[in-house]
This record gives sequence, C-alpha cells and structure tokens, in this order.
Amino acid sequence: MRPLWAGATRVVLVAAAVGAALTAAYLPSATLRPGTGAPGASAAPSSGPVSLTELACPGPQTAGLAGVDEVLGTTTVLAAAPPTGLVGTGGPGAIAGLTLPGKRPLFTGTDPGAVSQAPLDGPIAALVSGRGALAPGLVASQLWSAGTGDTRALVATPCLTPKAEHWLVGGGAQAARRERLILTNAGANPVTATVTVLGTTGTLPSIGTNTVTVPPMSRLALLLDALAPQDASPVVHVVATGGRLAAVLDDAWIDGATGRGSDDAVSLTEPAARVVLPIGLARATRLRVAVPGPADAQVTTTLLTPSGRKSPPSNGVATVAHGTSADIDLTAVTEPVFAVELSSTVPIIAGALVQQYAAVPAGGSIADAQSDLAWIPAMPPAGTLAGAVLAPAEVPSDQVATLFLASPDGASVSVTTTSAGQAVRVSVDIPAGGVTTVDVSTTSQVWVSGGGQSVFAAVSLGRKSADPPLLAVLPLPGLTLVADALVIRDVG
Repeated sequence: MRPLWAGATRVVLVAAAVGAALTAAYLPSATLRPGTGAPGASAAPSSGPVSLTELACPGPQTAGLAGVDEVLGTTTVLAAAPPTGLVGTGGPGAIAGLTLPGKRPLFTGTDPGAVSQAPLDGPIAALVSGRGALAPGLVASQLWSAGTGDTRALVATPCLTPKAEHWLVGGGAQAARRERLILTNAGANPVTATVTVLGTTGTLPSIGTNTVTVPPMSRLALLLDALAPQDASPVVHVVATGGRLAAVLDDAWIDGATGRGSDDAVSLTEPAARVVLPIGLARATRLRVAVPGPADAQVTTTLLTPSGRKSPPSNGVATVAHGTSADIDLTAVTEPVFAVELSSTVPIIAGALVQQYAAVPAGGSIADAQSDLAWIPAMPPAGTLAGAVLAPAEVPSDQVATLFLASPDGASVSVTTTSAGQAVRVSVDIPAGGVTTVDVSTTSQVWVSGGGQSVFAAVSLGRKSADPPLLAVLPLPGLTLVADALVIRDVG
C-alpha cells in the first residue's frame, strides 16, 4: 500500500503489538533506502487507533474444485465493530464487504455494534474491511451449515487478516476423509504459495508440484491429497511469497456411510513452547502436536478445569520427534469442561479435534452414531479486547452458544454481549489454572475485554433442534486496536 503524504510530512503506520498480530490491520508502510532519504530528516514516534482493517473469509469451502462436486449448504458472512464504549475512538467509520474475485458489494454499515451480513454462493471469497472509527476491533465470521444427509455439519470460521505463513492442524488418513485447502489473495499482485505437510514420519513427499500461484483479488481451492500423500496426523505449512494470503484447511469426514462432520482449521499462532487450547466438552478428543524445529519435543499436557489444574488420566508427558507430528489421545478425560495447556521443551504447533456424537441407543455402538467435529487451534491470548460475531442481529431461536474462558494464572474479565442492538456487560472471574463458561445463546456478538495475556477464549456453537447434534467452535483471538506511527519530517 502507498504511504500517506501530507505536504512534507510522511506518516508510516506500523501495527503495534496489541493483541494477536494475525488480526492486525493492513497498514501503510514505507522504507527509506540508504542514500535516498532527504538530508536532515528526523523521525518521531507516535501512535493512534488503527484506521484500516481487512479480513478475508474463504467462501463456500467445497466450491471451486475441478471435477469435484460442491457439497450443498448455506454460507453466510457476518461482520461487526465493537459496540460504543468498548473501544472509544468515536468519529465516522464504515464496514464494507465485497466478493473476491469480482469485487461485487456484499454489504455496507456505519453503526458500531450492528451486524452486517450477506450470503455467499459459488467459488468466491469475501473481503471485509473496516475504516475510520470502525477499524479497531473489527471482527468477521463465516458460517456454513448443511442440515441433512451424511454431509450435515455446522462450520464457523473466523475471517482473518492475510499473512505470510500459516500452520494448519487438521485432517486424517481415513478413506472418505477429504481435506480442502482454500487460499485467498486480497492483494493487487499474484502471490505464490509453497505448501508442505508434516506427518508422522516427517515432511511428506510432494505429489507433483507443491507450489501454486493465487491470482490477485481471488481465491484458489486445492485438494490436500493432490499435494501430499495421506497421513494419520497431517499439519499443513503454507508459506507465501510476493504478498500475503489467508488460508483455511477444510476437513470433511464420512466414516463409511456415517457422517462425522466437517470444520475449517485456521492458523492463529506461530510455533511456541507454551500453548493453550480452550477445548470445552467432547466425547472424543485428541491433541495433535507438530515439531517444526531440529530437536525432539518433550510435551507435558495439563488440564485446566473449573476446580484448577489437573493431570490427564493417562501419562501427561509425550515425546514427539523433530520434523514430525503425532496425536495424543484425550478420550479418557471425563471433565465436563476443560482446556489444555501444553508445555514443551522446544516450540511446537498444536490443535485439538473435538467430536460431538448423537445419542447411542441401548445396545448400540458409538462407532455407528453420526457426529460433527471441530478443530480448535492453539490460541493467542485475548489481550485488551477479543470478540466474535455468532449470528445475525436476529438471533436464531434454536442457537446454542457457550463462551469458554481459560486462564493459567487466573483473571477477571468483562464480557459484553449484543442482541437486537442492545449491549449487556457482566464481570466474570476465572480461577487460576481454571476455566469458566458463560451462556451466550441469545446473543449475536460476544466481546471479552480486560483479559490481558492470561486469558484464552472461544465460543462453542450448536443448534437445539439438531439431532444428531451440530458443533462448531469460533476462537476469539486478541484484536489489534492501536498502531504505532513513525512521522518523518524534513528539517533541512
């Protein structure tokens, strides 16, 4: 993007380290090459609210693959800026959505706290932007649902700022399991993506080329099986050159004739030695850990529960070889609500698979029960403000939504929910090494403020009328609200 010029003063905005970097706005930048700066130039730091945020949504996940039928379902994009009083910037602003490709307008809005929404059909993505006073804290979500058949599922995907590198935890080796990689380029230039897959034996060999080019202002859908062989514990690594990309891995699973559901895996963190995943309740849960570096990882698993830290029923320590991935079984955990804290001797990537099954009749087997699944990524902390759009302004009467808050150190936060344009704020305490839940079923948005670096948040979504149950999880990463500005003035 071009720098902003005002007379002889150039202002360069650089996203500050407030909240998660992945939700930072695209901000103008500039570089002074040696010998090209004006003689006598001086620099003075400043800061101010983010003035532009751009978020990419993948669009219908199963559309756009040559020779592969699209799975019928309903796709909706939702967007909102924080209600008045949460950010406090004031002034004019706007939210807009458009399609990629084509730049067809989807919606516009100017009211903080109001939900903007639009359906998406066909092989398109969406770009949601917030400007002015509606840029700080802008959030957007994509909801996909199919209510019948063996492909029935509920998928909730956070729309995120494109970036140069992604680690996507999801998928498996079952015969009727299909993973689709959706890459979105919201920029004006082509972007090249190199895709590699870590598996149980190391980096998987490429099938043909593992490098693709995404045209400007468009998206590209790929089958993971066309890039690398199947593996029981795949972790996908995407590196973009020539620009930034948004990336999601859609995992759809049919077990014989029984639907197991689908979900989008997203990338929220870089490799780290300490990882927190607000999992919630699951009847079958597993962790997936990948070690991208050159040293083996000793990984210790700790449960965060309403009554504090606990060790898992099985051995809480596992060794994962360098350059590989592995699954850690947590199906023996009986806590009704929990989060997972992973401590490793070296940086790791991690995600958790959660499945929710239909009721099993007497004498039946869980293997025959239809289910839905969700992939929960390693989370960044909530920071100053985190939020998500859960539903349209008119909340569906059968929505089931639970906010999960986890804190290794303990914290008190403010939770603001919005329904029909009305915001309600409550204070919530989270015990040290524990988790707390808040019922947010009747709300269209949820915002968590004051959590700092010790709170991790996600919302579990379902439908009261769904039988078998539907499941989706929306992570709430910290939002960037403030940008540093470097003001360069000619003094000579």
